[in-house]
Amino acid sequence: MLDAINGMMLDMLAAIAQKDYEDRKRRAAEATGDRRQATGDRRQ
Repeated sequence: MLDAINGMMLDMLAAIAQKDYEDRKRRAAEATGDRRQATGDRRQ
């Protein structure tokens, strides 16, 4: 029983970590885009 609960908790933590990673990556890309737009930088 405890093994099943531990497995579910690990799966939940892995899903949360993946979402956090994707959110941070998206925010970093948005910040880079915002900064480029403000300075007029057209590089990709």
